[in-house]
Amino acid sequence: MKVFVRQDMTEMFLGGLGTWVPDETRAMVFHNRTSAFLFCVRYYLSGVTVVVQNDEGQWESGEA
Repeated sequence: MKVFVRQDMTEMFLGGLGTWVPDETRAMVFHNRTSAFLFCVRYYLSGVTVVVQNDEGQWESGEA
């Protein structure tokens, strides 16, 4: 399982603080959903969604 933060408007992935990348291969990977949500809260990120890619490559999402 891999957890990412994706910008809603552009559908780009968080690559690092203040950096957005076009695909998940270059994106920042979080250990779990909680750490992704806490990162969003800590850095006041809005308009983003926490997305999870499971081991089969399927996606799940939830608003941050």
